[in-house]
Amino acid sequence: MSYGFWFYRLERRIIFWKPSLNRTITKCTIDTSVIKFAGSDNNDPLIIHIASIKECKLNLFDSSPIYKIVTIKLFEDRPILILFAHPLKPNQPQFTNTNESKAFVSVVNGIIKGKDIGINPNPYLRAFEDMGKQPEPECEVWDHYVNPWVYHKRYNKTYTPKEVIINAFKLIIFILLFGLVYGLIIDVLLN
Repeated sequence: MSYGFWFYRLERRIIFWKPSLNRTITKCTIDTSVIKFAGSDNNDPLIIHIASIKECKLNLFDSSPIYKIVTIKLFEDRPILILFAHPLKPNQPQFTNTNESKAFVSVVNGIIKGKDIGINPNPYLRAFEDMGKQPEPECEVWDHYVNPWVYHKRYNKTYTPKEVIINAFKLIIFILLFGLVYGLIIDVLLN
């Protein structure tokens, strides 16, 4: 069984590591022997053998209870720091997706200790469970190999500039009419 995750960043150092506007999301898969972080920008994928992991844990970042990153300490190499993305909300602020980070740590530590993991391998279905929702039955199968931005663009309405102008105009008309009606009512009540 392969567990899927999506991440924003993977680093081997933390110097000046702050949230960025970069919204590139990259695939991570875990099976019983390796963790594979897909390469980005034509880089080779990073493959970590489960047996080489000394510790995997969730850490606070920058002494903030909100910002959390995953740290993987290896027996023979520098630690790896990972910032996970929310599969259903790729546009949410970075450093705030604790549920996916916790799930990653649970899966890795469960495999290391040989314990039953009990976590859904599909990141989309896992996110629906975390939110206490079920996916819409008429929607397609949530393929855990499809990038979150694909689903986000498909199921979240984006407005064209023309639609924004039309909606702003409608709002202005509504406010003017409301003000006129409210003024008339006040005038009638006071006279």
